[in-house]
Amino acid sequence: RTTSYELGSVSTDIYNQDHETSIQNLEPGTKYWYMITSTNGRGVSQVTKQGDFMTLPMIQTSEARNVRNVVATVSGVDVSLRWQNPWLAEGSKIRVVRSHLFYPVSLNDGALVYEGRGSAVTDTAALAAHSPLYYTIFVIDVNGLTSSGAVVKVSTVESFGETGTSSVRVPLVQPVDAGEEIVLRAAAVFIRQGTITETLANPISLDFDTTYTIYIPVAAVTTNLKSIIVTVQDPTDQRLNTSYLLKLNQNGDAYEAVIEPPHVRGASRILVEVFDFNLASVRRIVIPITFVAPVALPVVFPDDVVRYWRIATPLILFGGLAGTSLWWLIFFVRRRREDKH
Repeated sequence: RTTSYELGSVSTDIYNQDHETSIQNLEPGTKYWYMITSTNGRGVSQVTKQGDFMTLPMIQTSEARNVRNVVATVSGVDVSLRWQNPWLAEGSKIRVVRSHLFYPVSLNDGALVYEGRGSAVTDTAALAAHSPLYYTIFVIDVNGLTSSGAVVKVSTVESFGETGTSSVRVPLVQPVDAGEEIVLRAAAVFIRQGTITETLANPISLDFDTTYTIYIPVAAVTTNLKSIIVTVQDPTDQRLNTSYLLKLNQNGDAYEAVIEPPHVRGASRILVEVFDFNLASVRRIVIPITFVAPVALPVVFPDDVVRYWRIATPLILFGGLAGTSLWWLIFFVRRRREDKH
């Protein structure tokens, strides 16, 4: 951005002292560059630091953003869950719901395990009565909007300490297209990030630092389904993944989930799985996805402008003078020729 913000000055005789300030009225989803200039007692200024930062995006959706990197650990009959929260505004909270039937699809569709602003919980003796168990982690924002839900399935195991991250593992193979296409076509699964929308008909590249939405129009799926679950592979560790429910949005025209980006570059995969009312998987689509860094625009700081202008000014003046002299020379030559005739 080229807008200037005057933050004032700080004067101190104590070195390595931290100072904080804030900049108001920044635009969402915008990259800003900054430059810090220090001035000593003799009035000599010097650039001491410069860099950039990205403001949080304004999500154009009716749903809240989901948590990410969900990990479930089973120890005996205890289940420990941990996850990474999106940015939570004051008044937002996390709710974890458990069921032994299937993934809870709403805030009250099962037993309440946790509610708060934390990122971990232990469900003591949860597997003593039922196995497997299904957990959904919802984000409830300050306006009461609820995320579609990040899900994980756990079971009792003979050896304690087994770790699972979702109901499925994203296969490390070529793209998979299994099940009847009439249930759901790959071209009917959309990913929207900012102003760009793509489908799972082809491999996809996404900005690794911008929230994205996966959605499927209601008309694109058959009516005899129970749930649609999207699983995203962790680009930093392809043995891990996080799964999300696709929930009917407030407009009632699409199933969607808002997903936090990984904030790292890397290769990944997205799996879309459709379950019927018998809890059987009737459609599976796996497509490669690559998280990439956005192309950075070159930035010119004020001191660079002054330096470039000092270099360019003599060249511009010299070029203008030379051009003017050449024009007058041509003019006089033509006049002399006309006078001779």
